[in-house]
Amino acid sequence: MVKLLLLFTAGGVGTLLRYGINHWTRELVEGTLAETVHVWTIGINVLGCFLIGVLTPVLTTQLEVREEWRLAILVGLLGGFTTFSTFGFELFGLIEKGHTLRAGVYALSSVGLGLGAVWLGWTLAARLGATASIA
Repeated sequence: MVKLLLLFTAGGVGTLLRYGINHWTRELVEGTLAETVHVWTIGINVLGCFLIGVLTPVLTTQLEVREEWRLAILVGLLGGFTTFSTFGFELFGLIEKGHTLRAGVYALSSVGLGLGAVWLGWTLAARLGATASIA
């Protein structure tokens, strides 16, 4: 039961963080080309990918973090923070409006930057002494 409450709470915190960053970033890029390719969603997803890349090896091998807390952070917090469903919806919207080039840029940059961010975070954690394997 504690594990579920931690997941629920951390997921809510991640969602609130995403909402706040999303709202703040939209105001910064309003009326620019960056607004049309949803840079806020790309940024949130890339940051989430980087954080999971860093935190997974650190929380699993370097720090003695109990399983329920590790799950709360990696699954709850980062799961609530990242926005894959929003990405899918925004991508669909771009395609639906006939913006195929923007949709392609959005999809490729989100996936490419996200994968790169996981690798960068994982590599950074490894250089700091954390080692883990993908299970």
